[in-house]
Amino acid sequence: MGVLDDWTRDGVYYESMGARLMAKATWLTVPLVRAQVTYRDQHETLPLGEPAQLIGASKQGESESIRFFLAVHTPEWEWNHLERGEAAVFRVRLRTSDGVEREPSQIHRVANDPRFHFLYPYLVPLWIGYEVRFPAVVDGNAFTPQAGSTVTLLLTGTPGHLTLDWHVDR
Repeated sequence: MGVLDDWTRDGVYYESMGARLMAKATWLTVPLVRAQVTYRDQHETLPLGEPAQLIGASKQGESESIRFFLAVHTPEWEWNHLERGEAAVFRVRLRTSDGVEREPSQIHRVANDPRFHFLYPYLVPLWIGYEVRFPAVVDGNAFTPQAGSTVTLLLTGTPGHLTLDWHVDR
């Protein structure tokens, strides 16, 4: 699925000779969701009307939240609990070129479900998957990245940090 590569970024933070944090993140945009629904429909033969319903829900949801699928690996199992929010070793934030930073409105740790492996082949054993949502509007500022701007997903914590950048073309 070539569109997956278009919307996925990855990074590794090393200290000395060891990786402290590895992550891959996919921005769940409408074009990506459309490609995923098409893939699922071709392989699962979804019920009639369900593909349109899933794409419509994605379009509607885009005005409410910015969504990412995130896979994370850390050398210490206890470090990999982003769903704990401020109590987690690593925290997630979203930053835009205009200087607006967003905290997640929801972080859901996903079960190790084989269905995720088909949509996100980078989710492999020993990596933990998360569905992360950020509010589309913060202090009256709507999320509307302009062409030429950058959207950055930050994973930060005492053991290290990563920045994953998406450069907006549209």
